[in-house]
Amino acid sequence: MNILFLNSIEKATYGGMEEWICLTAGGLVARGHHVTVAGRPGSEFLRRVSETEPGVTILPLAISGDFNPATITKLKKSLTENSIDVIVVNFNKDIRLGGLAAKLERYPKVIWSVGLNITKDSLIHRHLTPR
Repeated sequence: MNILFLNSIEKATYGGMEEWICLTAGGLVARGHHVTVAGRPGSEFLRRVSETEPGVTILPLAISGDFNPATITKLKKSLTENSIDVIVVNFNKDIRLGGLAAKLERYPKVIWSVGLNITKDSLIHRHLTPR
C-alpha cells in the first residue's frame, strides 16, 4: 500500500503526534509499504523522520494558506506520481489541503487522525472531511 502522512506542524515543533507518525511510518515501511511523509521544509518534524526512518520518502511542502494552490498542486502531483492509496492527516489545515488534493485526484482515501474533534460545522468541512 502507498501511504502519505501530511502534517502541517510549525517548523520548530515536534510533539506526540509527530512521534506517532515517525514510528508508524517506519513500522509500515518495515512491513513492505511505501510511505511518504509531507511537512514544512526545514521542520524539526521532517528532520527527525529523515534521520530515524531512512526508508520513508520525505516531501517538503511550503504550507501557508489553507487553500494555497501551489501546495495543493504539489500534493496532488505527489499523489499521482506515488500512486498514493491513503492520506493520513492531522490538523484542520491538513484536512483542507489533503482533502482537496484527494478530491481533485479522485482516488486516495483520507484518514483523519484527530485527537480532539474540533471540526467546524461548515460547508468546507462537510465536503472535505472523511465520513
